[in-house]
Amino acid sequence: MMPKHMKKICNVLAQVIIIIVSLFMIMYSIRIIQKVGNVPSPATGIPRGYYYSLMPISFVVSIFYAFSNILKLFIPIVEPVKGYKDDLDLLLDIEKGDA
Repeated sequence: MMPKHMKKICNVLAQVIIIIVSLFMIMYSIRIIQKVGNVPSPATGIPRGYYYSLMPISFVVSIFYAFSNILKLFIPIVEPVKGYKDDLDLLLDIEKGDA
């Protein structure tokens, strides 16, 4: 088993790698959009740039989650209190006979 500080270092390193790869993918997906963005799709006639624009958007979201995972290692984030029951909670209530 790894020591706690080594586990934290490995986790941060993994998140940094995710951020770096995502930045490269954003750069290259923007290049692809610039090259073939105005070419219409044969089936729909919609320019392919609209489809390909989802790539950089999804990698921006990945970067956001990687940063939040890094912050979560150093700043304790309290889980929010929910005012409703999940499906699993409802199922457990039904099995107990409480519902």
